Order: sequence, then C-alpha cells, then structure tokens
Amino acid sequence: MKERKSRTRSTLRLAGFLLVLVTTLGAQAEPPSSTLPGRKPDSKEPWGAFLGKVAHEAIGLEYRVQYPSHVVFLNTADLYTIVRVGKLGDPKRLSELVRLLRPDI
Repeated sequence: MKERKSRTRSTLRLAGFLLVLVTTLGAQAEPPSSTLPGRKPDSKEPWGAFLGKVAHEAIGLEYRVQYPSHVVFLNTADLYTIVRVGKLGDPKRLSELVRLLRPDI
C-alpha cells in the first residue's frame, strides 16, 4: 500500500512538473534548452507536439497507477489493436481507414 502511494505521489509530481512546464513554455515557440529529457537535441518534432506527447504519457502512467487492473492504450496503439486486445468486438468489421486510427488515451 505504501509503495502504491509513493508511486502515485511520484506520478503526481511528474504531472505537476509537466503542467508547470507546459504553462511556462506554452506561449514560446521553442524551449529555452533543446536538451530536455526525452527530446533529442536534433529533433525536428515541433515543440508543441513533443509537449503533447509527454503529457499523454504522464496521464496514461497516472491512470495505470490508479487502476492497475485496467488495460491502458496510449496513442501509439491503433483502433484495430484496441478492439482486439480489449475484446470490444470484432476488429475485422472495422474499415481499413478506421483500423489505422490512433485515438488519444
């Protein structure tokens, strides 16, 4: 139980840090430093896209900590995989275009 509280607290700190970072740097086109954790210095990815991806990962991690028995898919999984693994129906009934969609969390 203590370990779970500690993980939740750590995750909340990470989410808080990201929230402050996004709020502080959100209006700027580029970060003050290109050497942030998880971002390659030579990355061509737009700064806003990077922050959005990191925010989704932090939210997904927090959800996994709070609901360890639930299956969590982040936006790296396509709809076909989510329907198949989550046993939400017959994924073969999805059209080719819909199969490739990757919803957020």
